[in-house]
Amino acid sequence: MRTHEEALGWAERYGKILGDGELEVGKVNEPWDIGLMPAPENPPLQVLLIDKADRATESGGRSAQQKAAISRLKTEMTKAGVLVRAHSLHPSAKGKRLVFTNNDLQVHDGPFAESKELVGGFAILELSGMDEVIAQSRLYAEILGGTLEIDVRLVEDEPGTPPNPPA
Repeated sequence: MRTHEEALGWAERYGKILGDGELEVGKVNEPWDIGLMPAPENPPLQVLLIDKADRATESGGRSAQQKAAISRLKTEMTKAGVLVRAHSLHPSAKGKRLVFTNNDLQVHDGPFAESKELVGGFAILELSGMDEVIAQSRLYAEILGGTLEIDVRLVEDEPGTPPNPPA
């Protein structure tokens, strides 16, 4: 992506396909944005486009027409070099909410309503199962003071998008 305006243009096209829906567009924070390293010369602009869950996505997805149009747009974005990767979240009915209070854990099975609270970030992890998810989340909660909520959802690479870069 070269400019924020270009990112907004792609997001607008995506939004027109959805019709009713909510998108979030924001800059991806890089290590240099938070002082972990100096910025490289001419750093790339990476932007996150989130298609927020709604009744349609929670009940199984978009219409066939919308899916086809989104697939065509993602192909165009890939050819233009602006789509790095895409993931789909499974519905919240298949997710879990981990609630840590003073390092004490409560696990709630989905479905759950999407919150209007501040989302502090996300991570996509390749783990062996829910036991490892809880163990890693417990470590993260301890680092952050022992009180927070973590929503756990399975993700899938979307067909037709570039593969994830090697770690």
